[in-house]
Amino acid sequence: MNKIEDLVRRLNNNSISLTEVKYILSELLNEKVTIKSKKGKGDLILTEYVSKIIARKPQKQDNGEIKWLTYEIDRKELDRLLFTIREMIPKDCIIKSLKLAESFYKDTWKNIFSNRKRHNKFTIMLNILEVKGLIVYKRSGKVILI
Repeated sequence: MNKIEDLVRRLNNNSISLTEVKYILSELLNEKVTIKSKKGKGDLILTEYVSKIIARKPQKQDNGEIKWLTYEIDRKELDRLLFTIREMIPKDCIIKSLKLAESFYKDTWKNIFSNRKRHNKFTIMLNILEVKGLIVYKRSGKVILI
């Protein structure tokens, strides 16, 4: 039985104190959840926290070794990207990711694409939304809201 099921059972039986409820809820809010998604060439491993998501992605080096890249994504920023997507396109319609990036960052695609850190973070955020089943992100640069 997991923590949530145990909490619900104890609440239904009135066999838990308010202090215990507060303690269990604080544990649950700080608990991390890891999701592993296999897509294309490599894995995207997400570790979710209340206020952020840590995304880890393998990158093959020239010598054949694997280096893991880590991105910390603020949930508010991810929510803002999803809000931008929902504002721009109706369900099941397609938009180019460059138009989405320009709207999201309020900047030109040239400036976004030339800033590798910002561009990589943007594509990782799209990958996260895809893993969560909210969008389809095609590597051809197309985004579909589902």
